[in-house]
Amino acid sequence: MKRKTRIRFLLSILFFLFFLAALINLAPIFLNINNYKGLIEKRLSDYTRSSISIGNIHFAIKNGIELELNNVSIKERENELSIFSSKRIKTLIKITPLIKQRTIVIRNLYIEGADISASRDREGYFNISRIISNYTTPPLELKAEKEGGYVLEEKKSIFLLFKHFLSTLQFEFIPMLSDVRIIDSHLTFIDNFISEKPNLIEFNKLNMIVEKPFFRKLMKFKANGILVNEYQPSTIELTGTVKDAIRDIGYAEQHHNFIYLYLTNFNWGGHIKVNSLPLNRFSDYLKKYFPPELSVIGSQQEGWLNIDTSIEGNLKNGFESSGDIIFRALDFSQYGSGDKGFRREVLSDPTKPHQASIKYMLNLKGDSLNFENIQFKIEDLLINGKCSMYGFKSDETTINIDLSIPRLDIDKGKRYLRGKIHSLGVSEFFEEGIREGELEVKSLKFSGKVKELINLSDPSNFKLLSGVIGVKDLSLDINKGKYPLKRLNGLMTLKDGNLIFSDVSGNYEECRIINLNGSISELVSLPYLKLSIKGDADIRKAKDTLLKHVPLQYKKNIDAKSGIITADIKIIGPLPKNTPPIHIEVDAEAKGLTIHHAQVKLPLENVAGSLHFSPEEILIKKLNGNMRDSKFSIKGVVKDFKSQNPLIDINFYSRLNLSDALSLGLDKMEKLSKAEGVSEINLYLKGRKGNFSISQTLDLTDASYKYDVWLEKDKSYPNRIQFDGRINSDTINIDNLVIFLKTARININGKVNNYNNPKFILSVSTNEMDITDVVKFLTRAEDLGASGIMSLQLNTVGYMKNIRDTKLKGRLSVKNADFKLTYLPMPVNNLNATADFTGDRIFISSADGVFGDSTVRFSASVKEFSNPIVEFVLNASHFNFDKFFPSKDITGQAFTSSKEEISTEGKEKAESPLRAITWRGKMALNKGKAMGIPFENLLFNIYYNGEILKVKNLLLSGFGGNYIAKGWLNWDKEEGTEIFLDNKIINMNIENLYEKLPVGFRDIHGSLNINSNISGKGKGLAEIKKTLNGNIHIEMHSGNINRFHILSKIFSLLNVYQIFKFKLPDLVTEGMPYNSIIANFEIKNGIAETEDLLIDSDSMRITTVGEIDMRTKQMDMIVGVQPFQTVDKIISSIPLAGRILTGDKKALIVFYYTVKGDMNDPEITAVPFESLGEGILGVFKRLLSTPRELLTPKK
Repeated sequence: MKRKTRIRFLLSILFFLFFLAALINLAPIFLNINNYKGLIEKRLSDYTRSSISIGNIHFAIKNGIELELNNVSIKERENELSIFSSKRIKTLIKITPLIKQRTIVIRNLYIEGADISASRDREGYFNISRIISNYTTPPLELKAEKEGGYVLEEKKSIFLLFKHFLSTLQFEFIPMLSDVRIIDSHLTFIDNFISEKPNLIEFNKLNMIVEKPFFRKLMKFKANGILVNEYQPSTIELTGTVKDAIRDIGYAEQHHNFIYLYLTNFNWGGHIKVNSLPLNRFSDYLKKYFPPELSVIGSQQEGWLNIDTSIEGNLKNGFESSGDIIFRALDFSQYGSGDKGFRREVLSDPTKPHQASIKYMLNLKGDSLNFENIQFKIEDLLINGKCSMYGFKSDETTINIDLSIPRLDIDKGKRYLRGKIHSLGVSEFFEEGIREGELEVKSLKFSGKVKELINLSDPSNFKLLSGVIGVKDLSLDINKGKYPLKRLNGLMTLKDGNLIFSDVSGNYEECRIINLNGSISELVSLPYLKLSIKGDADIRKAKDTLLKHVPLQYKKNIDAKSGIITADIKIIGPLPKNTPPIHIEVDAEAKGLTIHHAQVKLPLENVAGSLHFSPEEILIKKLNGNMRDSKFSIKGVVKDFKSQNPLIDINFYSRLNLSDALSLGLDKMEKLSKAEGVSEINLYLKGRKGNFSISQTLDLTDASYKYDVWLEKDKSYPNRIQFDGRINSDTINIDNLVIFLKTARININGKVNNYNNPKFILSVSTNEMDITDVVKFLTRAEDLGASGIMSLQLNTVGYMKNIRDTKLKGRLSVKNADFKLTYLPMPVNNLNATADFTGDRIFISSADGVFGDSTVRFSASVKEFSNPIVEFVLNASHFNFDKFFPSKDITGQAFTSSKEEISTEGKEKAESPLRAITWRGKMALNKGKAMGIPFENLLFNIYYNGEILKVKNLLLSGFGGNYIAKGWLNWDKEEGTEIFLDNKIINMNIENLYEKLPVGFRDIHGSLNINSNISGKGKGLAEIKKTLNGNIHIEMHSGNINRFHILSKIFSLLNVYQIFKFKLPDLVTEGMPYNSIIANFEIKNGIAETEDLLIDSDSMRITTVGEIDMRTKQMDMIVGVQPFQTVDKIISSIPLAGRILTGDKKALIVFYYTVKGDMNDPEITAVPFESLGEGILGVFKRLLSTPRELLTPKK
């Protein structure tokens, strides 16, 4: 029974199921579901609070309930705006859940040709949310978003934006959904919540396929579409799988129609590929949810992204992701604070495609996000590293970054790092100061809040950065090129906001940097530079660096030849402009320098020492070197050296060889000569050009020199000069000038002003100087035998250009002085004199001493220094002119042979210190000697002005007679020296003049009277003799002729002892007495001619006619000799030597001879009477007073 009952029950069930299946399959035939279309539209419209219309419905039951809806549209009730439309929607609903649980379970969903218009209003409502959700108010997440920003709510992950967007769809995906297809659809989205003028986001050809293979617990999905933009379409493709998740019952009870629990627990695994995604389409989101520094990149029109990445995980437990992101045609333009707004910076050549890419591995779990193996590449810039973020809470999210950059080209890298991440000042320094070279960022780390990372311009945030950076060939241009550091290589460390340099090498301009250490502190606020640089350089390369701030007018004269400079440079100061200037100090060591200066002929050689440079001064600690054979040292300071008028405080010391000193300007002193030996100079200068002080000590003890014709010093004789003074723009103040001549001391003080026409006011004083010490320095004085005391007190006022008009006031005293001047033949002894200086005059009221062996008293005055005139009166007991003018005549001309010449510009005359002075005086000498001739009571007036010597009123007594003369001698005629002499000799004994007569005329005795007037001119004595003109009258009385060589030869030739048979005077033993000798000579062009030379004696009369050439000392004369005897006694004895003269009176006889040749040894020849001419006979007739008939030759 029971068994039958069971069979009956099972059959009933089978029948019911068969009936139900038949009913379900036959229902679409008997049931027209379009009859219920209106009800369906109304119920759906009420449920979605929208207006829904369906064109046609197809109903079938196969594997479930199949529905096909054609021409479906959903519109807003209020404004009839379209929300959704589709050509066809097909779906498969499971029957069992629908019957048992009254729940619609969709297994398959197919949508074709959909056109979706989605939007969100300013309150955050999505227009499609009420279609797929029964909520009437925005969810909590939207409220948080509206009120707080892009980080929405505590304990929400960083993907809250995506969760929220999906949650607002309000569509419940049942896990049994195995196939969803959306084909060839179109989607537009406008988000008014993000922006008042939002961008339209539009997708065409949108396709999505979700399917679940049999016997597997995962779902495959694939979605693709085209994002519309104005340049080129962007393709988007998503593929992957979703694993089933366990329903969270607790959360489902509260959100039974909200799909968040499914999305949270689904395990996603997929791949995202996007090509040419335009950033500008999403710029509104970037601006709202990212800082301005990053969101600004979305505002550009040329920014595109290519994304190729994989993702795996779920929203609850986290994701892992890796892939590539490529940025194309992208720049990092940053918003500036200036008036220009955005500053566009192109990455590289605009003709090339610009792109960047990111490779990464991402792990998202809970509140942590980790990036591993990040590779960020922009053109040739590659950044490697990792990043982690924790605690995604508002203002509390922390981030750790560790990056490295294998190679960063400085000039290219600037464009990546510009903007608000630095302060304006730092940006300017970064742009202008860092150039060239490469960086290797070994490590760059940040640990802090995200907000701190975003705002690194805050100094406290920047201190969270740290790193180690390698430098290669970097150029650091400090203060706009004033301190350029080039080719730097080494390490930089970023720590606590400071950039620290360590063991960096390179170049400072052209100087080698051996080691550079230091830092740039407060890098993003007010960067402060502090560097210590050690280096060296060849002086030829370092010259411009060392003299950078020296004005060009001084620098161009310096030529560095060789040597090494080592330096320790310290650079300190703020970097941005409009701040206090950079402070630089340099400690330099010089070794073996050779330097030439254009204005100094002497090179500086082997210079060594140390210097300290700073912006304010150059401190010369000590420099030693050579100037050829001279050693020197310098120390001191030069301040304000950048100005045209620096302040100098220098001490210069040198053992200066005077031959080297000639190259330093002494050669310009034309009157300085014979400069030899070594001087020791210690010079101290302090002040500026136009106003500085000088202190100098010059020791010339080991030197010799000569100045002009006055001063000359020998080596080893003490000689020092000490000077203290001040020099300003137009005045030299001589505070103290002391000249030491052994124990003698000369003090000078005063001033010289107006350099154009220098005026001096000086005061000169001395101690009581030992003349022995003074004459050692006087060229015109001999050293031996000098003694005595002299002192000087003198005030002077005058002009350098007119030194002779100097005004003087003071006194010179000389006591018991013994000295000898070189141009005087005799010494001066026991001289006592006082000279008073007043204005332009010097008065010597009385002076006395001994000159040679003569006592001398004199007085004098000097006036008109411009043309000095000396007026004097001199009295001497005796004076020997022969000692005063040795081997010279009284005019100063030497007696020379006729072949020698006297130069009018001879050395002695040119160097004579008397030459520039006009002398005018009177001299009275009791006795003396001149040209070997003694004299007495000599009086004369003298005038001499360097060109003319005049003597007048000359009167002297001697030799039993007197001498009266006047004359002049002019040296400076263009034609030569001109002389004039007018003298008179009265009754002088000729014997005292023998030495001055020719040899043949030194045997005449008697009283001499001469009256002469002679003049001549020429460039030498021989020439002067050729031009002599004048006349001479000679008379001698009552004398005797001894050994007169001309008469002796005549008497020998005639043998008069045999002819006349009477005894004539013996010229050799007794001489020939004469009564008178009278002669007149007329001189023309050096030839003396006479027609009346007559010697009258008791025994005969001798007369002479002819000439004497004084130029050649040649004679050409005819001598007539008339013995006083009767003709009768002679006729019988005369052979043919003469002519018998007859007449009424007594007859006389005359013998004639020619005298020719040298005056000292002439040739004498007897001549026939007939050979004499008429003129000669007339002369002899007149002289001898004989009858004419007697003198007429016989026919």
